[in-house]
Amino acid sequence: MTIDLGSTSIKVIIFDLSGRLLSIAQRPMEKVVAIDNPQFIYWNPKLIWKGVCDAAREALAKLPMGAYIKGITVTGMGMDGIPVDKTGSPLFPFISWHDDRTIEQAEEWKSSVGELYSFQRTGFAAWHIMSVMRMKWMAKNHPEVMDHTYKWLLMVDYINFKLSDVMVTDRSMASCTMLFDQNKQQWSDELIEQAGLCKSILPEVKQSGSHIGNITDNAADATGIPLGTPIYLGGHDHICSTVPLGGFKNGSLIDIIGTWESVMATTPNLNLSEKLLDYQICVESHVIPDYFVAWGGAVAGESVEWMRKLFKGYGMDAEFEWETIQEALESGSSMKNNVIFLPYISGAACPVGDSLAKGAFVGLSSTTTKADMFKAVFEGLNFQFLDILKAFEASFGAKFEEIIVTGGGTRNDFWLQSKADISGLPVVKYDIEEATALGAAILAGIGAGCYKDAEDAFFAIPKDKKIIEPNAKISSYMQSKYSIYQGVYPALKHINQELKSL
Repeated sequence: MTIDLGSTSIKVIIFDLSGRLLSIAQRPMEKVVAIDNPQFIYWNPKLIWKGVCDAAREALAKLPMGAYIKGITVTGMGMDGIPVDKTGSPLFPFISWHDDRTIEQAEEWKSSVGELYSFQRTGFAAWHIMSVMRMKWMAKNHPEVMDHTYKWLLMVDYINFKLSDVMVTDRSMASCTMLFDQNKQQWSDELIEQAGLCKSILPEVKQSGSHIGNITDNAADATGIPLGTPIYLGGHDHICSTVPLGGFKNGSLIDIIGTWESVMATTPNLNLSEKLLDYQICVESHVIPDYFVAWGGAVAGESVEWMRKLFKGYGMDAEFEWETIQEALESGSSMKNNVIFLPYISGAACPVGDSLAKGAFVGLSSTTTKADMFKAVFEGLNFQFLDILKAFEASFGAKFEEIIVTGGGTRNDFWLQSKADISGLPVVKYDIEEATALGAAILAGIGAGCYKDAEDAFFAIPKDKKIIEPNAKISSYMQSKYSIYQGVYPALKHINQELKSL
């Protein structure tokens, strides 16, 4: 059983040992916006726990007769944490990653500690969403809370505590605090001191897949999960998703296409060079022992959703959903259209790193069709992917042979074919349901002795594979179009800065 704590939903998913999904239930993950300050956005720990309990009971009720739970694991978003007292009671809500209140702390960190200095220890740029920034904000604005804080638990760690009464974390989640030394694989005494924090508030760090405890009486009553069921450490959600896709392989490149697009490469060698920081590529400890994950991300599916809602808003195709988008792309004008989309509608992340960047359509005319614009959106997202791919190749001095894809975006065949055409690489799509939850479940299976390791699980779980090869003729055209695309952001950069100053 996997409990998956996502930004939009809480899922409880149960798999059998062959990776087949047996049961799934979900509840919404609801943000809470402060009435007195709309910029302050929280997650309510009571609502999260209730969602877990309700979803667990529903998932268990759907199980086939005779099935039973061999182990439980929790995966979910990183960074968002909560201070608790000695009883584990929350002292403050989770500050959501949507909340930008800690920009001041991030800027202070850059000037006092140094972004490169901390990156070469933690693997992360000094983003305002990092847990240490939340802790520093709390110490400044609510010192009474920090005075009574026994532990600071990330969301995954908090749910593990609610299930087991044990306060612990894994290396991938510890990485999200920006206080975990990737070189030493332990909490950084130096950075903790520079942050003005007490080391004792950080939980013990263990390897993903470790047995941490069993379902307690209270947890059994609340969730319906049998008393004594063993609990194993999961990890950061997007890293867990690499496990059933072959993320144990050195040099594998995995592309998770969702609201954000996360591109990840697995490596046994720790690389924390300045070049990675320049490209906004982060490095975390893998959920697989003795490996690291380098990843870069940028907004992707959000652009598609924005376009879909935009057309709906103007009364065009009220049911303009995925299938309709696919039809428009396949039956629209020539594959060669002269519209370019710059996908920076929420700023530019990897490899540009410009929060002031904005999106744009270039090349519109009176003959531009709806299909042309949608094609341009998917092409623009894949040009952005190619930027990330090139940054990875430059950083690691390696050439990748294929792109393994997962996530909601893989439902769109045009998106995947365009990705192959633009990158010039084959795109591999495995027939896997809920890769993140399955990856976490595999970790529990390893801990329970069902699999020897991640590689054993990968080959033990049957899966179909579809390979999308690049079209050589289209690839040549797309390379020319990519060269033009590369000039759009520099041409608009000063314009967006001027617009921001109005």
